[in-house]
Amino acid sequence: MALPTLFLTNSSTILNHVGRYLKHACWKCGNKQPIAILCSGCGALQPISRPTNYFKLMGISEAYDIDLKKLKQRYNMLQAKIHPDVIGKEVRTPNAPPGLLRLAESLSSEVNHAHDVLKDDMRRAEYMASLYNVSASAASPTLLIDQMVLRDQIASFHHKKNAKKLSEMRHALTKRFSDCSELFGKALVERDSNQMASLLCEMRFLTSTLDELKGRMNTLDIEE
Repeated sequence: MALPTLFLTNSSTILNHVGRYLKHACWKCGNKQPIAILCSGCGALQPISRPTNYFKLMGISEAYDIDLKKLKQRYNMLQAKIHPDVIGKEVRTPNAPPGLLRLAESLSSEVNHAHDVLKDDMRRAEYMASLYNVSASAASPTLLIDQMVLRDQIASFHHKKNAKKLSEMRHALTKRFSDCSELFGKALVERDSNQMASLLCEMRFLTSTLDELKGRMNTLDIEE
C-alpha cells in the first residue's frame, strides 16, 4: 500500500520552502541570507528555530542510503561551529544575541543525537519510518520460529572451538540484514508502508539476534 500524498506535505516542508525566500541579516557580519542555523558568510550560529528533521539538521539529503563519510564530515563541521566551547567566546562579541550559549548547548546535543541515529542502519530505518508514521509490523509465525531456532543454536555454543560456526552464523545474519536494508531503502522510495513495516520488524529481529551472537562470542573470547 502506497503512502498517501498527505504524508509528503508537512509543516517542516512548507517552512523549508518559505525559508528560501525569507532573508535575515546575520547578527555578526550583517550578511543577508535565507534562514539557516549558520551564516553562509561568516559561519556564525544564528538565533533561529532549528530544523526538527535530522537530515535537514545535518545538511544531507533525506535518503536511507547515505554517505557515512559525508555525514561524519558534516557532523565535525557543525560541532566546530556550534559547540558551547566555541560559542562561549562568541557571546562576548558585541551584538551577540541573548540566549546564544543556551541555544548552542541544546543544538550541540541534538546534533550529537542526530549523528548517532543516522550513522546506524537500524536506527536510521526506524527514524525514517517514523517520519511517515510507519511502525514495525507484528512478527510472523515463521519469523518467531526462526528467532527461537537461532537463539537455541547460539545458546548451544559453549566452547572456543565453536568459533568457526559462530563466525559463519554472524556472516550469514549480517548478509541477511544487509539484504533487508536494501529492500527497506527501495520500499521507502516507493512509499510502500506495508513493506516498510514488515522489513522493519525483520531488521529488529536480526539486530537483536546479532547482538546476542556477538555477546556469546565475547563471552567465549572469540574475535569478531
